[in-house]
Amino acid sequence: MEELDGLYRLQRLDLTLRVKEEELRRLRTPPASIRQAEESRVLLVKIEQERQRLKSEIKDRELQVDTIQAKIQRLERELFSGKGGAKELLDKQTDQQHQRTRKNALEDQILEMMERLEELDGQLAEARRELTAREAEREKDLKAKAVASAALEEETSQIRRQRQEAVPGIPPELLSRYENQRKFLQGQFLSTVANGSCQGCGVQLASAELTRLRKEGHLPCGSCGRILLAHPPD
Repeated sequence: MEELDGLYRLQRLDLTLRVKEEELRRLRTPPASIRQAEESRVLLVKIEQERQRLKSEIKDRELQVDTIQAKIQRLERELFSGKGGAKELLDKQTDQQHQRTRKNALEDQILEMMERLEELDGQLAEARRELTAREAEREKDLKAKAVASAALEEETSQIRRQRQEAVPGIPPELLSRYENQRKFLQGQFLSTVANGSCQGCGVQLASAELTRLRKEGHLPCGSCGRILLAHPPD
């Protein structure tokens, strides 16, 4: 019976160890704040790129306006001089009007782009604030996970040491049965009885089985095969 008590304590360590290892696996999962910070960074880069593209387009159109304005002024001087025939002067007048129309259209485009640029400046400032906040949240989460993981790893190491100390006190044949069968029994090779039922599978024991259990202190469950203990150790 002492051998089963020792094995029961080992099983309790193994079950606790399984829970701790699962907690460690969850802690090693990257926090959502990493993905959120990356999403904020991508958005910031996207806004910056659009802003740079827009500034480049504004500059390009401003250069076009300067070129057209220079041409308009040249045509004005030529028209003012009155040199050339009537048809030539009429063509220059028509060209001058065309250039003014082009200039007005470009200036309208520049105005729209500058309004959009102002919107982007606001979005950029907001994106920077959001990125800063999410990066701070990411660092906070990573630090918390690191602290929790370190503490849990220490607990897990302590349980493993306790397990190593417990194993030599269990007969090799019994330990081998335990190791082979517990993987098919949700880690519970040994179980207890509550209200006349096996705590491992829930099947009700017959009166004769309960009597034998009280008398012998242990017996195999006829349903799941677990070894049932009448009085498991504390």
